[in-house]
Order: sequence, then C-alpha cells, then structure tokens
Amino acid sequence: MPINILAVIFAGFFFQKAFLTKDAQKILYPLWYISPYRYVFALIVTNEFKEGKFTACSIPEGDNCPYAGFADSVDERHVSRDVVAKDVLKIDVAQTLRWNWLIILAYLLAMYLITFAIIKKSALKP
Repeated sequence: MPINILAVIFAGFFFQKAFLTKDAQKILYPLWYISPYRYVFALIVTNEFKEGKFTACSIPEGDNCPYAGFADSVDERHVSRDVVAKDVLKIDVAQTLRWNWLIILAYLLAMYLITFAIIKKSALKP
C-alpha cells in the first residue's frame, strides 16, 4: 500500500516536475518516471483536452478566467483546450498518445509475470 501511495503522489496529480527545485528534481525525477499512474494520468488529460476551446470569458466582466494568459491570438476571448495539457501540465500530446499505451502494457505484463512467479513459488512450498 505505501508503494501505491508514493506512485499516486508522483503521478502529476499533486505537483508537476517544473515546480520542483533542481536538487529535488535529482532525487524525485526517477520516482516521477517510475510511477505507472503518471502515464495513465497523461493519457486521460490528453484525451480530455486535446481538441476544442474553452468557452469565452471576460475578466473585466468579473468572469473567472484561469487560462486567460493563454488566449489564442486569433480570438482573445477563446482559449484552446490543449493549453491545459501542453502549457499548464507540460504534457507532450503527440508523444503521450504514441508511447504511453505501450508503457502501460509493459507495466501490466511485468505485474502479471511477477504475480505469476510469486504464486508459483508459494504453491511449490511443501
């Protein structure tokens, strides 16, 4: 269970690698790449935010516009939805769709083989 909690913490839900200091990145970067939840999180975010635009909002009218700094140059009131993935969460949309499925399948295969080996070893005990 503690390993699962660490994997969730380093998946990108709570903090992004860009928010870490250089010293913290040296220590925590490997945990960020090892976490299987990171790859699932990136796929879900990419799927949700790869197309479309957020509805128009206006700060002078009192609207809450969290992504107003990322407005399209063509239309200042609309913000492309992929801003969340690319600019805010720093997820490479093209690479995510290409590689994350393979990484997740590799994790599942590894977990299957480890589970099989443990069960086989415990079944052979006298």
